[in-house]
Amino acid sequence: MSRNRVGVFGLAVASAALLGPARAQEESFSGELSIESATVGDTGGGTQAIEVTGRADFPDGTLLQVVLRLGERVGVWVHGKVETGRYYARVGPIRGKVVPGTYTLEVSYQRKDQAPATRKRIPKDLAVGPVVHPAVLGDMAAQAEVATAVRRRLLDILQQERRVFFAIAQWGSFYTNRCVVLKLTEKAEGRPGVVPAEERARILAAWEEFARNFWEGVFAVARLDLRRYKEEVFLCPHGDADLVIEDMLESTDRYYSVMSTELYGLLDAPVPERIRPAGPVSLESLRTRILDLAHRARDLLGWPDMDWDLVDLQRPEEGDFDGKLYVSRTSKFRLELPGEDWYLDFAQLDPSVRLRVRPTDPEKRKLVAFVMEIHGYPDSEDADDLTRQLLAGNMERWPGYKRTSGAALSVPDGTMPSGVRPGYHLEFEIQQGEVPMVMEDYALYCRWFKRTYDLLYVCRRGSEKDFAKAFEKVTRSFAVLDAPQTLEGSASGD
Repeated sequence: MSRNRVGVFGLAVASAALLGPARAQEESFSGELSIESATVGDTGGGTQAIEVTGRADFPDGTLLQVVLRLGERVGVWVHGKVETGRYYARVGPIRGKVVPGTYTLEVSYQRKDQAPATRKRIPKDLAVGPVVHPAVLGDMAAQAEVATAVRRRLLDILQQERRVFFAIAQWGSFYTNRCVVLKLTEKAEGRPGVVPAEERARILAAWEEFARNFWEGVFAVARLDLRRYKEEVFLCPHGDADLVIEDMLESTDRYYSVMSTELYGLLDAPVPERIRPAGPVSLESLRTRILDLAHRARDLLGWPDMDWDLVDLQRPEEGDFDGKLYVSRTSKFRLELPGEDWYLDFAQLDPSVRLRVRPTDPEKRKLVAFVMEIHGYPDSEDADDLTRQLLAGNMERWPGYKRTSGAALSVPDGTMPSGVRPGYHLEFEIQQGEVPMVMEDYALYCRWFKRTYDLLYVCRRGSEKDFAKAFEKVTRSFAVLDAPQTLEGSASGD
């Protein structure tokens, strides 16, 4: 009996082995998919997850890809496994602030995801389209408010990026061009074609100051703000705006590296270790890429009028001077000397400086200067906005900045629609190396609120009272000449 039972069992095993392949060939799977339920739930710790179930006519063990999207952006994707014609997937955790809205769940079959044994059981030519299901996340009543807050946050980062890019383009171009001119001048006069030592030291110091104020300041803050944004917001409700801005920051990093490398080369100076190699890429190609990305970002964020045109402040001053009153034809302003013991110095120390009013006495020149500068703020919308940017710019620019007072200006001006020209008078202290300085920024605004005309009072602390009346006299004569009838030939770009 026992031998018969073994024999029967052995025969059964043999029969099963013989019949196995035939049964495998008889397997048929349609690849039909469905999403039956998608339940959103909190997982604790400020995160959410979506539990997805449905039917799937696939062999057991088949992996299905389950993706959560907002528009074309993928937020989370996981695998769900098929068991007896059904699948389950837990999509999450969804980290960061979820912008309320209707998201899309997509379930699909991907042959490449399958184990070899499972892949053999599914026909290669099986056509399986993805199935989608809407998933409402967050409080829809707050959708507009949250999306607006995200937009404002990204616009702030974009504006910081623009300030840095403009500064690199204007300051870097100014100093590189100056180096080229100095080298050619030296060579033409029979000397070695190198930048003179005094100018070399001044340009190096100025570019180092730029690095501290803009690169290690504004740009570092922009990068930090974007990193925090990515950690805190789940998916951008404004398309790829955050990815475009991230690409801009990376391109601007390379732009700074190329500009710096070129400048240090012209100065025959070693490139600091902080400046990473940018590879074989030109300034012009990077500039074009950054501007293209900027236009994409501003369109995605719904601000098509955001101006990214570079303001050209490299044209030298041209104007009329009668020995007392100077009227600028290039930059459209006027001012008077405070007395016969003062003169105009047109040496362009950086792109924003148009001229300096300086004492004729060499000893007094060590103590004080009045500096006329122009600064562009293309994204400014009104006088209040321009004031905010003016104050922020001064705080970021000057080492050891400490504000002492400030007040809005309303200067009578018959060319303005309101009869007055707005501005701001800021007083503050800075630390210039070992030297404490007292400063004033007497700023008048252009009529479009896109630019400030800044008359700076720069004085060594302790001597400010000696030159206060002279500065006041210059400010009384100071005026902006941007009325439409005076703009022909202007370099304002407003």
